[in-house]
Amino acid sequence: MAWTESHQALATHRKMLDFASELGIGRAEAIGWLHLFWWWALDNAPSGNLKGIKAQQIATAVAWPNDSNSFLSALINAGFVDRCGRGATGMRIHNWNKYGGKLCAARDAHKQRMRRSRAALDNTTLDKSRSDHSRSEKPLLPPTPSPAACGGSDDPYGEPTDEEVAATVAAVNKRFGKNAKVRRVR
Repeated sequence: MAWTESHQALATHRKMLDFASELGIGRAEAIGWLHLFWWWALDNAPSGNLKGIKAQQIATAVAWPNDSNSFLSALINAGFVDRCGRGATGMRIHNWNKYGGKLCAARDAHKQRMRRSRAALDNTTLDKSRSDHSRSEKPLLPPTPSPAACGGSDDPYGEPTDEEVAATVAAVNKRFGKNAKVRRVR
């Protein structure tokens, strides 16, 4: 789950007061709208660059009920969004790399670690001849019904697939030895 830093000083910061005043809303509402904007940006403008994104798209994303241009104008006038580029036609979220950019960098680093880990697991095979299960006719792991088969959805955070469990067992065996006790917990 994504998150971004939120400091207590935001509630009384001059930018927040200007933002709330320009929109004609209270500070608590302004903080909420700003956070919705930042959360949207984590997935939709991870670099902080708003090039090509229209005021209407931002207003729709944060469910701003009033004029879409007023929301973006308030972000710019308060200093939460900076105009940049030739003729100030581009826009960037102010100091995004310092705050939201940290999460994006961490996500990228995590993706790289997972790619390396998966590549290492692809090169590792289970040595069934040394496994306690090799003497029985039973499969190494019982089949796992998909969440959809159980009346649920195909939630990516639901039950692991047999391939994911086998990869985990392989990783445990590689790290702790082939005779490591691995059991499946539901």
